[in-house]
Amino acid sequence: MKPILIRLHTTIYLYSLKNPESDVYDAYKAIFIKKSVADLSPTEEDVELVASFYSHALVGMTLEWLSGGMKGDPHDFVIRISELLDGTVRYCFLKNTDKQV
Repeated sequence: MKPILIRLHTTIYLYSLKNPESDVYDAYKAIFIKKSVADLSPTEEDVELVASFYSHALVGMTLEWLSGGMKGDPHDFVIRISELLDGTVRYCFLKNTDKQV
């Protein structure tokens, strides 16, 4: 990728991470965490804590990818990280309930 395109793409990604309308934390909490553990009745405090942890991890990985020159296909990364982390959020909440882990 040409340097000008790298700078343009980096700027776009950084803007989207900092823009309040694209808040990774709220999206992660609302879409992923609450839906995956709704039947476990987690406390809002626990949901906030786990959402904060995972959203910071995802933003950190994105920033690392940006600073590394955006090598690799982001779609492939998202698919792979989804496969690796599948079930981990639910497990965090399940192990703190009386339900079978």
